[in-house]
Amino acid sequence: MLGLFALSVAASIYAFNWGRDFSANQVTAVIDILQPAPLATVTGPITDTSVVRFELPKPWNGKERINLLLLGIDQRAGDGEKGHRTDTMMVLSLDPVSLSAAMLSIPRDLWVPIPGYGSDRINTANYKGDLDDYPGGGPALAKKTVEALLGVPINYYARINFTAFEDFVDRIGGVTVDVPEDIVDKRYPTSSFGTETFTVTRGIRTLDGATALKYARTRATFGGDFDRARRQQQVIFAVRDKVTGDPRTLPALLAGSDELWSNLKNSLKTDMPLDLIQRLALLAKDVDRKNIRTAVIDQNYTENVTTPEGYQVEVPVQTEIRKLRNALFTAGANTAAEIQKGGGTVAPAPTDWKAENARIIVLNGTEQVGFASRVRQLLEGRGFLIVDVGNSLDGRFDYVKTQFTDYAGKPATVSAVAEALGIRPAPDPRREINPAVGADIVIVLGLDAKAP
Repeated sequence: MLGLFALSVAASIYAFNWGRDFSANQVTAVIDILQPAPLATVTGPITDTSVVRFELPKPWNGKERINLLLLGIDQRAGDGEKGHRTDTMMVLSLDPVSLSAAMLSIPRDLWVPIPGYGSDRINTANYKGDLDDYPGGGPALAKKTVEALLGVPINYYARINFTAFEDFVDRIGGVTVDVPEDIVDKRYPTSSFGTETFTVTRGIRTLDGATALKYARTRATFGGDFDRARRQQQVIFAVRDKVTGDPRTLPALLAGSDELWSNLKNSLKTDMPLDLIQRLALLAKDVDRKNIRTAVIDQNYTENVTTPEGYQVEVPVQTEIRKLRNALFTAGANTAAEIQKGGGTVAPAPTDWKAENARIIVLNGTEQVGFASRVRQLLEGRGFLIVDVGNSLDGRFDYVKTQFTDYAGKPATVSAVAEALGIRPAPDPRREINPAVGADIVIVLGLDAKAP
């Protein structure tokens, strides 16, 4: 929710400043859409105490789920815009039909394929994309990387630095969190590239901006990066509660809107249109807390591996990642907490395979002459898009089980094709990244596939 929340604040201040008509000495503002204010009118010249007329946009009326990638970067004073690894990565999702939301934290040491760059830590995607002038920059490459990991589309991104976060928390009067354990970090990194000692004791604590940032960033607990991700989610909800729970907070923000927007416009970057930000945030305020699913890609979904270069990284276990994805991003699924505890059932993958528009290559891995062509005829008759057929690339014709390789994260199509070929249950496809393949899914037919 922080992504939509932070964007809504930026949108509000943006609209406030650009809504001023100095010649008429009037002001009209689209003000914070998470905490609507009563309507009023403006009279007389504009001053710091002018009464502002609040006009709210209509809530978004779309039906499709919106997924936003939130990127937090450690951009310090004097740093340029490019060349930053992401310290925080979250996928925030809003389902307008069920009025539910989801928040998934991605650890920065997750070892994944980065499209066009080979495998590396996921926090390098933004860095690589910026330095190499990737189309759309670092955030665009980060979106592609996360899409390949999760198999869900990432519609938009928001990238924010930590200075803006600190300033905003201070402006709302700090946030209140329940610290679960004493934390003593003797090597917390400072802005001058040194270290300092950061401590906070367990209990209910109200944190200012600098302390909230340290609390969210420190790794000095037993769970390391995984604990840190959970604290970040905790701080996000604390910010949300503060802004939506106190009717005095937003007027106070408005009073300093010029300075706040001056800070935010250089600290926040997004590809989401302003009007969509406003309308989605107005919808998001109606999502009940119990309908917000949260999860962290932690040790339940990864394997700790040492690379040949000696790096300690987390390698995703795709079968478990897929279960977590379905729990978070499928309407009506069990909560992510239930999945992480090992209880309940996992909702099936989405069934609307036609919406995925997958391009498929069919290869024959059996001794049946013309088998790939017959399968092509069968699948095209069902509406699938087959772009090529041929024999298995490794020259083998002894495949017993059909193999699926999913290059674009299109699980619904894999399931639908498997069903059309009489393969039950649907297999877990291999997930690979290879832009040169020219297809989204490659199928190597085995003896278990059925076709007329």
